[in-house]
Amino acid sequence: MSAGYVSVTKSSQFNEFDNDQVDNIQFYRPKEVGPFRLKNTYNNLRQKPWFLFVAVGLAILFLVIVISVIALSVHESSPAPKAPQYDKYMSRENGLQFYPIPMDETVLIKFRPMIYNSYRHYNSFLNGYLSDYHAMHQINNSVYTRCSKDYAPGDKVCRFTLADLGDQCTTHKEYGYHAGNPCILFVLKMPAHVKPAPFTKDEVKFTLGDRWSPDHIGISCEGTTDADRSLIGSKYVGDIDPIQYFPKEGFPTYFYRNLTGATDFLHPLVMIKFNTIPDFHYIQITCRAWVKNIDIDQTDDYSTTFAVYKH
Repeated sequence: MSAGYVSVTKSSQFNEFDNDQVDNIQFYRPKEVGPFRLKNTYNNLRQKPWFLFVAVGLAILFLVIVISVIALSVHESSPAPKAPQYDKYMSRENGLQFYPIPMDETVLIKFRPMIYNSYRHYNSFLNGYLSDYHAMHQINNSVYTRCSKDYAPGDKVCRFTLADLGDQCTTHKEYGYHAGNPCILFVLKMPAHVKPAPFTKDEVKFTLGDRWSPDHIGISCEGTTDADRSLIGSKYVGDIDPIQYFPKEGFPTYFYRNLTGATDFLHPLVMIKFNTIPDFHYIQITCRAWVKNIDIDQTDDYSTTFAVYKH
C-alpha cells in the first residue's frame, strides 16, 4: 500500500468499522525503501550548512582523478624515440669530468621522475663519491683548513664540504631526479703543480656573465646542437634559471697549489642542476671549464658532453 496501512487488534477484527471501536485502529506510515528513502536522505542533507562544501570538494576530487588518469594514459602511450648510439664513458687523468657514471658506462643519463628504481644508481653513485665531503670527515684542524685566495697552505687539505654545493642538489632531494630536474656533478682535474688560470671577464662575459670571478675557473653548459639548445636553457621556471650552478663561480683556483709532503688533495666540485629537461627527448649537453693556460691540443679535455633522457 502506497499511502499507509491499517493495523487492527484482535478485539477489533470486524468487517465494517464501528464508531465505538475506532480507538483500536492504529495507522502506520510505511517504511521508506528504494528511491523514496534516498530522495528524503538527499533532501535532509541539503539542509545541512556543510553540504555545499562537501559536494564541491567531491566534485573537484573527481575532476582531478579523471585528469590524472587521462594524463597518465597519454604519458604511457607516448612512443619513445629511438635511442642514439652514445660513446662510452671516459675517465680522464686531467680535464673536466662529470658524474654519475651510468650503469651501462655510456654518457647517457636516463631516468624517470618519481620512479626511484630508475635513478637509484645515480643517487647511490653520488652518495658514494661525496662521502669524503661530509663536514664531519673534515673536522681535524691539523689536517684540514678553510682556504682562500690569500691563504692556501701546501701542507694542509683545503676544506670543501657539501655545504659548498648548496641545498638544491642533496641526497635528501634525491639530487633532483625525483622532481625531474637532474643534478650533475663536475670535477676539474689539473696536472700536478699547474694552477689553472681563468679567462678575463671581457673574454667570457657572454658565457659566464655575473658568475665570473677572478679567483675561480668558470663552467658553463649548453645544448650541444641547435636542436638541443632550443629545448633547454632558453626558458625560465618562475624566477629560477634553467641551468643552476653551485657554487655559481665555479672551481676556486687557490685549491690547485704546490703540495708539500704527503698532503692529500681534495678536488673542489661544482654541481649543476638542469631545470628544463623536456620529457621524451634525448638531449645532448656540452659543458666547458674555462681554463686559459692549457695547450690548444688539450682544449677538448676541458669540455665534456653527456646526454639526458627523461621519460
